[in-house]
Amino acid sequence: MKLDPKAMESIRQRERQMELDRTEFDPIWQDIRQYLLPWHGRNLQGCDNDEDKQGRLKKHKILDGTATRALGVTAAGMQAGINSPARPWFKLGYSDKDLTEFKPVRLWLDTVERTIRDIYARSNVYNMLHHIYLELASFGTASSAIRPSFGTVIRARPMTIGEFWLALNNEGVVDTFMRRFRMTAIQMINEFGKDNVSQAVLSAYNGKRTEETFTITMFVEPNDDRIQFPFGEGKEYRVVYHEKGFENSKALRVSGSEKFNILAPRWHTVGMMAYGFGPGVATLTDIKGLQKEYEKKLVAQDKMVDPPLRGPSKLEGQIVNTMPGGITYDDTLSAGQGLQPLYQVNFDMNASIAGIMDTRNAIRQGLFTDLFTMIANTVDVTKTATEVAALKEEKMMVLGPVLDSVHNEVHKPLIDSAFHYAEKAGLLPEPPEEIEGMNIEVEYISILAQAQKMVATSGIEQLAGFVGNLSPVFPEARFKFNATEAIDEYASSLGTSAKIINSDEEVAAMQQAEAQQAQAMQAMQAAATAADSAKVLSETDMGGNSALTALMGGMNG
Repeated sequence: MKLDPKAMESIRQRERQMELDRTEFDPIWQDIRQYLLPWHGRNLQGCDNDEDKQGRLKKHKILDGTATRALGVTAAGMQAGINSPARPWFKLGYSDKDLTEFKPVRLWLDTVERTIRDIYARSNVYNMLHHIYLELASFGTASSAIRPSFGTVIRARPMTIGEFWLALNNEGVVDTFMRRFRMTAIQMINEFGKDNVSQAVLSAYNGKRTEETFTITMFVEPNDDRIQFPFGEGKEYRVVYHEKGFENSKALRVSGSEKFNILAPRWHTVGMMAYGFGPGVATLTDIKGLQKEYEKKLVAQDKMVDPPLRGPSKLEGQIVNTMPGGITYDDTLSAGQGLQPLYQVNFDMNASIAGIMDTRNAIRQGLFTDLFTMIANTVDVTKTATEVAALKEEKMMVLGPVLDSVHNEVHKPLIDSAFHYAEKAGLLPEPPEEIEGMNIEVEYISILAQAQKMVATSGIEQLAGFVGNLSPVFPEARFKFNATEAIDEYASSLGTSAKIINSDEEVAAMQQAEAQQAQAMQAMQAAATAADSAKVLSETDMGGNSALTALMGGMNG
């Protein structure tokens, strides 16, 4: 499949520029790889081409694994606090609050939410998110592709640092993506077909060298009018797969895409930089210092336990027992020429350990591990569930600044993709007529989002209590409090399902029915009271006539 020569040259130029723009980040990422995540990273200095197949430990400089363990806790804690698979973490709605609360609309939105969560549970989305948080907290930049899948609706393809390149549009949003990876000859034939691969791939395949690998580039950019691209008419983005260098002006596959199905979150960015900085970069100096301190301690321990010795040359070749309690017989000892320590090792082990502990604590704080282990490390078993929840909310508030980036660059496009492909697969119910042509908005109800909204629920609780205390003394106070609206606001803040909250129309109907029933009961009670009074009057003797007869006679008169 051939592209127009001008189109190929335009893509080549963008790829070369993206490679050049990333070169300043590669040394930083290589350091983080060596000191934090030796299994991660591709196409960086010191990385070889076949690392995906190698199970051996990559080149690293880790003697003390505190930072690596802390990073694992942080990634797991972020997933548990932001989008735990065990609880709902987002809700769908509209800018029109009354429309969102309309019962048919709310029930439809609840069904869509459950469908999307089921899709995530069946696919590898949550595994991908953990990978995203791991690389986001360490390298400051992460990425994953989202693809449609026949079996699970969507499928994520997480990528490690160095495997991809990014570029921004004029608003600072990632809209161009390049990925470089390797495939075997047989994989390429199966994926792209014999007619589209290069002669080198065909030769390897026909020569029974099916496991020989080749470099593939995937390139995605906006489908603008800079080049002639007839393969994706009407699509927002163009997608090109090619072998390295566009051999024989041939592309492996060209297509268009309706969506930019690439997640590319950055922890913290400066200006128009395409790549971000994370806690791993901020703590890198401490991590390097810890390895140096730990190395010195190990060397000192070795010298103290097994010190270097000196002795006369006549002992060379003789057996010297250096085991604890061992004895070496030497006739030169009386002359002061026996084995002696080469020098005294006066190493303050306690001070060294204290310094290492301080550095470890600094690293844990820098990677936010102390926040995620706050509850686990709390020894006060008398804390109530409310106090524990408050601790968790306080813990998550520290990560507030990065949440905007994660919501905008991970969660929103992920939800959009799941909705898009679920709709194409016919998994969503017909929407109500009231929402035709309206855009759905996403509300996040993770632990952190809940913590931010607890301010609103606390205010509702305090106001309800205040009105309740005033009402016995000042009955008119109860008329100032709209209980039904307060319940709607409280339920919205907690992310409660619409199924357990009645709409305003349903509440009004119930109130009317209750009032009618109360009126009927009052009428029945009045009738019963009148009947009882008549009975008493009829049984009361007043000079041969009953009181009822006398009363009726008086009334007739």
